[in-house]
Amino acid sequence: MPKTKTVKGRVGTKRKSHVWTQRIVFAFFVFIGLVVLLESPLMRVRQIVVTGNRGISSETLIGDAGLRTGMSIWQVNAGAISARVMDKQPLVQAVAVHTDVWTGRVQMDVRQKAVIGILQAGGLNYQVLDDGTVYAQISQVPASTAVPLLVVDGVEHAAPGVALHVGGWSALCRQLEKVQPNELANVSQIELKSYGEATVYLDNGFAVAGKASDFATWMSDVPDVMNYFVQHGYGPGLIDLTGPAPYRYTPYRQSGGQGK
Repeated sequence: MPKTKTVKGRVGTKRKSHVWTQRIVFAFFVFIGLVVLLESPLMRVRQIVVTGNRGISSETLIGDAGLRTGMSIWQVNAGAISARVMDKQPLVQAVAVHTDVWTGRVQMDVRQKAVIGILQAGGLNYQVLDDGTVYAQISQVPASTAVPLLVVDGVEHAAPGVALHVGGWSALCRQLEKVQPNELANVSQIELKSYGEATVYLDNGFAVAGKASDFATWMSDVPDVMNYFVQHGYGPGLIDLTGPAPYRYTPYRQSGGQGK
């Protein structure tokens, strides 16, 4: 009997060894298969698409992102791509990256900052972004600019890449991005006071003042307010919207010479 038990023990050990050998061989071939799959053309970037870009070419953004067709799909790192693009393109506010492993498609959805005005300071002109950053100096104001001219009390110097540290400045820039283009069509200049009040000079000689923090809200009311004063025979003057209606009106002593 002892000999019989010894034989069974050896047979059991051999069977276990055989099973483990099979598992190791199977795992090895699975690993080889995965390596082949991951390195196959099916796991390569085959298409790169850019959406949301305005004024910056797709080719430039793809180069900034470090993407190229033929690279491994597993090398596409959304966080790294977003950081690289925003570091090289100050107009880009955010980048969302979507990867489709099975089709090899990589899509970059770009959200850009908007140019909301042209700051005039110290005899120079600067484009301004919606986050308040002074973007770039321009030689002259375009004859048909779609954005208003901005003047800030007490500011004689500005530098590209830096936001102005003036009360109400950031709020005004954010609000300007929300204003409809047609509401700015008759605006010649916007002046920001040091205490956070904005005065809008209109082409018809009138001016309207209100708080910079809710600029977009009261600018939408300006057409109706202007119609009221014009229809009632008021001449050019300053209309104060900082308080509730009826709004305070102050006529100019001399016509013209206001705003731009």
